[in-house]
Amino acid sequence: MFYAYSHGQTKRLPPLFDDLQKTPVLHADEKPEDKIRNNIFVDVSVSKRTVFTGEPFLVIYKLYTALNSHSSVKQQPFFSGCSVKELTAGNEMYDEIINGKRYHVFIIRKVQLTPLQEGPLPLGTATVENIITFINSDDPYKIQNYTATLSNKPSSVDVNPLPEKNKPADFSGAVGQFTISAKADTNSTPAGENVHLQVIIQGTGNLQAINLPVINWPKNTEHFDASDTQYIPKIIFPVSGDKIFDIPFIGSKEGEAIIPPVYFSYFDPSTHTYKTIHTDNISILFTKAIPRKDELKNIVAEDITNRKYLWIVPAIAFTVAVIWFISSRKKIKNDTSVVNADHKITEVSVQSEFEIKPATNFPGELQTLTSLEDDHAFFILAKALLSQAIQEKYNTSFASETELIGVLNDNTKNTSLRQMVQYLYKKCNLAIYAPVSAPHNERAEVCSQLLLLFQQMGLV
Repeated sequence: MFYAYSHGQTKRLPPLFDDLQKTPVLHADEKPEDKIRNNIFVDVSVSKRTVFTGEPFLVIYKLYTALNSHSSVKQQPFFSGCSVKELTAGNEMYDEIINGKRYHVFIIRKVQLTPLQEGPLPLGTATVENIITFINSDDPYKIQNYTATLSNKPSSVDVNPLPEKNKPADFSGAVGQFTISAKADTNSTPAGENVHLQVIIQGTGNLQAINLPVINWPKNTEHFDASDTQYIPKIIFPVSGDKIFDIPFIGSKEGEAIIPPVYFSYFDPSTHTYKTIHTDNISILFTKAIPRKDELKNIVAEDITNRKYLWIVPAIAFTVAVIWFISSRKKIKNDTSVVNADHKITEVSVQSEFEIKPATNFPGELQTLTSLEDDHAFFILAKALLSQAIQEKYNTSFASETELIGVLNDNTKNTSLRQMVQYLYKKCNLAIYAPVSAPHNERAEVCSQLLLLFQQMGLV
């Protein structure tokens, strides 16, 4: 049985099959350690042996075995001087012929590394423990187990500095192949009303190094702080996706405003040259500003008391209780015990820095949340549940709010889901760090949003 590593977790792979399932025979003139080392080894392969600073490259650790064995990863490779992006490995297995011998190959770990500095970049060591059962050729009833701990040979990649010649002044460190585009959410709006400019940079490379390009705003406009999101549809090499910058702005008076081309520079490692690309002009027509009195006409007087929201609390509590009851029934029905009486070799569990925890009972936790009387405790638990949901949905060990939002942006293009998460974090942080007495309708809104979020994530 073999255990592989993917996205911070360990996965057990199916046993070897075909002729590799047969128990190997140890002849009188053979030493078990020699036979093991001649038939099982760990290897590391790289997509390139020489790269530039900031140029992503692929690293794959593999176990090759021509014997039926029980194997477990005892040590994962450690990397320094680079950023690490875990790639999808799944249960990848295949056969490979080396010097006329057929090996079964298992993916131990697959990562994209991006060097942060020049010089030799050492690749870490993966260590695998293998338990092999041999039959004695002289006595077929004599069976003995042997253990061999194997690692890949030391390896490194040479990292060259980026050339200084012809380096653009606006170069921020992006290495790869990219395109750029820009658009406004409207081409005509009254002066003083918000317009959003989106600058989209797409491509393959170190997306995290991309910063907002300089925008030469036309006169009679005022812009505000930009937000950015990063989307990577699939964690495969080469990692590709897009980074979107959203900048709100307004026009101060009537007339046409033209946003000139936005320029972006990057280094293309395939041609060893710097390239500068740009967007087209964007024209916005600002019409006559809406008089303040006309805006007030559209405001409808509403009951601003809390009475109309009071029904939400018992409704949410009832919904959570029903979902919790159904989930509990399913859990009791699906729990089973498995006993394998024929298994005589105790499998060695993988030593991992990540603890695998049982799934959280989110309906039950929401029920606990609604019963809390203290506002401070309520929002602390709400924020903790929000973080736990992202961790379990996307199988990550990240804990900070910034890291979890990054994981969410990397794994989903659902804009409403991402906005809901950011809204809930902001709401909880405001209540925790700038506490004021929270009205019942505000707490009920948080519970309602959390319940909707858990449903969209498939956690309830």
